[in-house]
Amino acid sequence: MKDRPASARIHDDGFTLVELLVVVVIIGVLAAVAIPAFIANREKAWTAAVQSDMRHAINAAEGYAAQHGSYDGLDEKGLEDNGYRPSDAVTVSVEIDVDPSDNAYSISATSSAFSPARTWTFSSSTGEVTE
Repeated sequence: MKDRPASARIHDDGFTLVELLVVVVIIGVLAAVAIPAFIANREKAWTAAVQSDMRHAINAAEGYAAQHGSYDGLDEKGLEDNGYRPSDAVTVSVEIDVDPSDNAYSISATSSAFSPARTWTFSSSTGEVTE
């Protein structure tokens, strides 16, 4: 084969525009698949954090009742005194049933990580956590 003159030789020193566009399209497709999965996993983690905080708050409330004989006077400070430590972006509040014969309480946990914030509630009379 004849050698071409130096001015007619093609230089393969870099990538062509088509090759670069193919790479950008591949990265875009991967991002379109990965981002929704990441968001779903992040929300599952936030939900798990609230549920974990609820379980720990329930254990702390039971510890308070074991020490004091009832839930009367239980508040957020009483939970903390019995080992409860809230996660970041989770706020817990306690309500005591006004009828002392019920000896019941409810705990609400709100996560500000969600937009808008979401709240879960535990009722000791039913033993269920509801959102």
